Amino acid sequence: MPSLDHLPKASLARTIAVVILLTAAMETAYMLLAPASFKSSWLGALVNGAATSSFVGVFLYLWLRREEAARKTAEESTALLKELAYHVLDAEDSRAALEFALRRICEITGWVLGEAWLPSADGSQLEFYSAWTSREEELKPFLEASRGKRFLPGEGLPGRVWASGKPAWIEDVTLDANFPRAAQAKAVGLRGAMGVPITAEGRVVAVLDFFVYEPRPKVDPRLVSLVAAAAAQLGAFLRRKLADDRFRQSQKMEALGLLAGGVAHDFNNLLTLILCYNDFVLGSLEEGSPLRRYSESVRTASRNAASLTRQLLSFSRRHAVVARNVDLSALAGDSCRMLKRLVGDSIELAYLPTPEPCMVRADPSQLEQVLLNLVVNARDAMPKGGRLTVAVSQPASSRDQVLLCVRNTGAGMSRTVRERIFEPFFTTKEPGHGTGLGLSTVDGIVKGAGGSIEVDSEPDRGTEFRVFLPRVHGPAEERDSLERGTPRKGRGRILLAEDDDDLREVLRQALAEGGYEVLEASRGDEALRLAESRSEDIDLLLTDVMLPGLDGLSTAEEFARRRPASKVLFMSGFADIGRNRELPSGTALLEKPFSPQSLLLEVEKALDGPV
Repeated sequence: MPSLDHLPKASLARTIAVVILLTAAMETAYMLLAPASFKSSWLGALVNGAATSSFVGVFLYLWLRREEAARKTAEESTALLKELAYHVLDAEDSRAALEFALRRICEITGWVLGEAWLPSADGSQLEFYSAWTSREEELKPFLEASRGKRFLPGEGLPGRVWASGKPAWIEDVTLDANFPRAAQAKAVGLRGAMGVPITAEGRVVAVLDFFVYEPRPKVDPRLVSLVAAAAAQLGAFLRRKLADDRFRQSQKMEALGLLAGGVAHDFNNLLTLILCYNDFVLGSLEEGSPLRRYSESVRTASRNAASLTRQLLSFSRRHAVVARNVDLSALAGDSCRMLKRLVGDSIELAYLPTPEPCMVRADPSQLEQVLLNLVVNARDAMPKGGRLTVAVSQPASSRDQVLLCVRNTGAGMSRTVRERIFEPFFTTKEPGHGTGLGLSTVDGIVKGAGGSIEVDSEPDRGTEFRVFLPRVHGPAEERDSLERGTPRKGRGRILLAEDDDDLREVLRQALAEGGYEVLEASRGDEALRLAESRSEDIDLLLTDVMLPGLDGLSTAEEFARRRPASKVLFMSGFADIGRNRELPSGTALLEKPFSPQSLLLEVEKALDGPV
């Protein structure tokens, strides 16, 4: 032990007095602060003895307290991470995962409110996503202010964490100049706050913030460590959960598309029945009959119903792709009249047509889908309203192109977001509000038609999509299979394959009145057996694309192999056979619903065409 002889007597006395006072203070602190269980243990007795004789007791006690706190923090972190690993992976979606994390962090730490913030659609701001508190009514004014709030990078507590990518601590939010919700926080009594980032693949994908009633002048390392550990694990889970959400959303859209297609198929069969029988009635009425007006009204209503069904199929992406000459200006004008209902009253939709036809060659339903997706994206970028302009024109730079322009006054996009908008499954919308497939589908349709897309957008300055399509010459080709015409008297033998008994009967009657001999089959395999059993020529196979058992495409392939000199004409209201299969090149398709005149005209065209 070092000698104290070198110290003066006065100094030595003072030193001894200090030791005695400190020893007494340590003994008192030990008696007051040490838990009873610790005092009664052998370690407590050892510490008590050391504390009465030297500084060792104090140092040992403080060290043990520190180790106990560290052990408790580690146990809490481990328990929380295990809970997150179990419950977050099992959560229905990312929102449920975040709300569970907020609840458990608040319950463990004692903080009264937790919030989650996610980047906005254009990636330029943070938007409120979800919150958890056990005092919903008490904190209602503050929560209402949060739900309507957005933060720029560096603004407020969430924006500060988002910009820095690091946790942030506020002693008293009511005194913080960079806390826009200070008045609401003061009204409900919130004071201390902390924010932490959730990162995935090197970028902040969400921000969590937490609040308590009392000011917190010092950073609590244990709390920061606990929440940061949870946020780090949550980032990996959240990235996977968001990907799962997008996948589930795509599955929902797939199921919805199947449902829409199935409904459209049955509805188009019914419309074909209505149109055909109505035309039979109309043909039997004299020119001056008052009943003709009613019959013509039925035909008009059926045309409108057919148009609605086509839009349903276009929405579900299950419309048979048939390219034809289309006046893009007329198509956009017709679509905009219906899209006005979609965008709502808060958005002003203006259509600027061109005085001359703008002919392009593409599938009309796909063009409607392009316009629909661009308009829906524009609407979502203007949640508080704005102006949406659709224009079709001849670009000054080229006489060989047609320009479709869709411009909005919405939030706009950052350069980073703009570079990724055509990637499949990329979306900046909240989970459940987008699949990330809309613009990638637009890109595929435009490129498939030989066109290109340009995008101009800046945050808070709106967005403009410019779609360039090759211009073609020649008249528009009607896609409406209800157009009127005068077919000539037919000759020949037709094999009709249609599974709907009522529809097959009305088609047989229409063909027979048109001069054709008709063989009937309700299934594909039945049609092939009938063709095999007949020695005489069969001039045309008229088959529905959707048949039970052997589908129409497979039936036509086998029929063509057995009777190569015969022609084939498909008909369908829902051409989605085999998902990855397409109609054979050069094969005609008659879209349901159709009138008897349209049926006979298409049969005539198919018989006159090349083999």
